[in-house]
Formats: sequence, structure tokens, C-alpha cells
Amino acid sequence: MNKEETIRFKITGFTKFPDGQDKDCIAIIENGREILVDPFVGCAFKYENRKELLGVWWEASGNWWEDKVFLPSENEMGIFIHKEDMTEEAREIMQQFRNFTDGTRMIMITQRSKEGGKSDNPDRVSKRKISSNRIEFESILEEFLEIKNLSPKKQLRIYSSVNERNFEKGIREFKRQQLEADYYDNESKCNFYLDIKNRFLGSIMKPSSRAETFFLIDCDDLTRKTIGKAIDEVDAITDVVLHYKTKNGYHIITKPFNPNLFNKTIGEIKKDALLLLDF
Repeated sequence: MNKEETIRFKITGFTKFPDGQDKDCIAIIENGREILVDPFVGCAFKYENRKELLGVWWEASGNWWEDKVFLPSENEMGIFIHKEDMTEEAREIMQQFRNFTDGTRMIMITQRSKEGGKSDNPDRVSKRKISSNRIEFESILEEFLEIKNLSPKKQLRIYSSVNERNFEKGIREFKRQQLEADYYDNESKCNFYLDIKNRFLGSIMKPSSRAETFFLIDCDDLTRKTIGKAIDEVDAITDVVLHYKTKNGYHIITKPFNPNLFNKTIGEIKKDALLLLDF
């Protein structure tokens, strides 16, 4: 056992004993990292009432067992924020981006490097998940909104893929990379397989793995007064599907078009970009 500490976590599920019974709690902490929690061994929570733990953020004092499982102390566990507090915010985002939430999508929460999200920063938040339908998309969105709102100083952003992904194409791309890894040196080959989840996420996010094509026009210099004129100009060469405010300007989402017809002063065309859901 190490020194007692206080952490906040949300229970998302349970590990299982060989007979299928619930064992430890699977939880996420404020930086998005997944951990195991056992609130039963120290009598912080009754095992028979374990389902009441799900979907709720908890604050508890306790110790780590072998740095793997957090053991809350008896009577040192309390609710501090409910999942329902975030539902309306998620619902508004789901409504705004309703045409981009179904099918296979990648959703991520991260910090930009210039806002403290450098890869060598141990406190950096960066998490990616794949959804396969609207229900899963909203569930992941709610989880990421909770992480973001619990860390206001980190200036976290939530993104999702503008184009639906083709899972089979992603698998083929991953297999191609896997075959390529056969010719790596031993250290590089080990690194490939130790990072297998991220490798597959990278494969499914390759442009060759998209299932559809929408363009995103990144307009950093547009304002509320000039966005209307820009949309009219873009609408003359293609169909504008969506536009929304970003931190520095606007994003305009369109159907594919001939870039030679585009007025480049409006913004930059990105053919397989990320939607900015929340910032």
C-alpha cells in the first residue's frame, strides 16, 4: 500500500470473475485515463448495490494496490457530480451535428500543443474512441464533455471525423501496416504491437478508409458580418451542408467540389478533416 490520496472517478462497468459475476469496477479519472476501483473490499460501498455506482462521478480517499487498483477507504466515498448535468449540453451538440453522428466515427478529446498539449507533457489529455451509431456517439460525447468540464484550465477540445469511416477499409489498411512491420527492426516491431490500439485508430482515420467525402473549409478570418457572403459564394459552386462558429472563425462543411473554382481568400479546404464539436 502507498500513501492515501483523494481522486475523482466515474464508474463505467465491471470486470468479471470466471463465473461471470461482477468483480472490480472499471472507471475513468479526470484526465481520461481508465483505472480499476474496488470499493467493496474496504466496505466503502455494498456489493449488492453495485449497479448504483454506474454513470456517476465519485470522489474518494484511499490507497492503490500494486498501482493497479484503487481501494477507497470505508465511508470515504461520495457523489460530487451527476451524468445528467451534462446531458443537455450533449443534446445540443448532437442536434447541431446530427448529420455527422451515425455510422463509424472517431471522436477525440485533446489539447492542442500550443495550449499545453505537447506529447512530452505528463498531464496532457488525449483520448480517442470509435462509435458505430448515434447512441454510442452521444455516450462518448457525454463522457468527453465531463472530462472537459472538470478540467477548465486545460482548454480541451472535442473533435469528431467529418467523414464516416469504412471499418473494412480500416482493417485492410491496418493489415498492410502489420505486414510492413514484419520488416522492422525488433525494437520498432515491439513498439508497433505495444501501441496496437492507436495503430488501428490511425488506420481507420486514413483518408483511404473514409466511407464518404465532405469538405471542411477552415475560415479563420471570417466574422459574423462576413460569414453570410462567404457561404453564398461557396454555395454557388457546391452544396453547403453546415456552418458553425469556431474559436477563431468559422467552419463550412460542403459536398465535394472542384477546388479550382474556389476563392482561396475565404479559407483553407480540408478533404478529410475533424469537426470541432466543443472548445
